[in-house]
Amino acid sequence: MLRSRGSDDPVSYGTEPAHASLFQPSRRHAASVEARKTPHYVLYSPPRAGLVRVARIERFGGPAGFGPIHGAEVSNAMAEFIGTPDAKTSLEYEAKADAKTEARARRVLNEVRVEQKNGYLRLAGPDHTRGRRCLTEFAIYCPSERAVTVRGYYAAIRIADMNGGVDVETTHARITLLNISGSVHASVQKGILDYSGHQGIVRLFAGWELNLNFPYPEFTGEMHATARGAVRVLLPPGFTAPLEASVATDADFVCRADIVDRIVRRHRDGRTILSFGEAPPVIRLESLEGPIVIDNSDSPPKPAAA
Repeated sequence: MLRSRGSDDPVSYGTEPAHASLFQPSRRHAASVEARKTPHYVLYSPPRAGLVRVARIERFGGPAGFGPIHGAEVSNAMAEFIGTPDAKTSLEYEAKADAKTEARARRVLNEVRVEQKNGYLRLAGPDHTRGRRCLTEFAIYCPSERAVTVRGYYAAIRIADMNGGVDVETTHARITLLNISGSVHASVQKGILDYSGHQGIVRLFAGWELNLNFPYPEFTGEMHATARGAVRVLLPPGFTAPLEASVATDADFVCRADIVDRIVRRHRDGRTILSFGEAPPVIRLESLEGPIVIDNSDSPPKPAAA
């Protein structure tokens, strides 16, 4: 294990590894008809005392599909885009509203919006205000070869099995990208970004933390991934892709993966640079203020020693 840090104490968020569960497919992601017939959505916890819950499920598309989309805007909701071999696009959502009365909860549900115009979707859940609460989750099934652009506002975005190119940004919450190829640009201003993949021209930025999983020993393409806070990485055994990590001189770098004995440390422009591989790096990792932590994905990490 390699641990590098300055003279100051470690930052509060620590150097624990990324958890493998972050990169697991959702239940809707399962590519079976039966999985889609039994959606599992939001608000598992019971309503708060004094509130009544009302739920609504709607599906759009039918045999002819919902119509092709090339972009979407999502606000006050969660949305998952799932690539499929089908040529059509379909959409479904579930919303659950808690309010002081059933009538008021139904009025809240009426604020859910699904609009489509010229291949652009606008998906919105109700705002949260005092005395009411509504969580809305959209699932969009679309052709995997189609490029998609998504803009989120207080929205969590999840995209899986797309290879036509992805451009996704959100202001708050979380972005999760699984098995995405082609050109990938993803940015969350105040939140966390999770990525699992093995190819593409990838640019990632997270205002809080970044979790990366590389399922195969090689990475085809190039990646530049930056977070303001922690960058946590899982590598498979025998990983070979050249990699470079950049941290502040007073921040932690911890490697418990099997590449640890082949990491070279140097300083550049007031930062600590740690490199793996003799060729120019195809993966560049940067934490502006926090640690970078690298572990293998096949076994529990060993305790870090100072």
